[in-house]
Amino acid sequence: MYQTDKEVDPDNFIVDYANKNDSVFAILSSDTDFIIYQTKPHLSLYHLDLSSMRTILYDRKCFAERYLNIQVKQLPLFACLMGNDSIPYDDLKSFHEQFLDGESYAVMKTWEEKKKKLSIVIQNICDLIRNIRWTGDFPEEQELEDISEKVFRRKSETVLLRDALKVYTIDSSIPVLSICSNVHSELVKALHEKHLKCSSVCIYNLFCKKEYGSSEV
Repeated sequence: MYQTDKEVDPDNFIVDYANKNDSVFAILSSDTDFIIYQTKPHLSLYHLDLSSMRTILYDRKCFAERYLNIQVKQLPLFACLMGNDSIPYDDLKSFHEQFLDGESYAVMKTWEEKKKKLSIVIQNICDLIRNIRWTGDFPEEQELEDISEKVFRRKSETVLLRDALKVYTIDSSIPVLSICSNVHSELVKALHEKHLKCSSVCIYNLFCKKEYGSSEV
């Protein structure tokens, strides 16, 4: 368990923690965003068998190069164009439906039917990324404008796209929980250790004068 501030996406904290700690060999989660991040291997919580402690490991390199036929570095762009927490499906609806002759896979009656249509959308998006050679590099303003115009039919969504891509970038800008009280350092240290061990979580966050959300490592 890893606690974060309520206003910050916990995924970034989890990835940052995993990347900085050699003791973390993988991230066990049902959140498929961890396939997109450049971090430790993603183990599926959904497929976890507690009796045997077996699950599925998602290989992002294999996923990108073998199944999507794009580069690993293009995965964040793929995720954004498919729809994620930053870019909702409604914003991409028209873009997706152009590959389906105006038909929406969101209203298909059966999962098999929806999966078939979804695979068409995935294939076309990957073809676009590969053939136009979009990198998804958010500092590239011209590329973002081109993508925005192609996807949203207007360049004004460049900021939305840039912010969505930046979510998958882990750097030193991730805020750190800080103690907001003048107390003995030994008490602070003890509370911090209990917090990382997931005991006294509420006390620690109240001590920091922060609410918290939680996700799994």
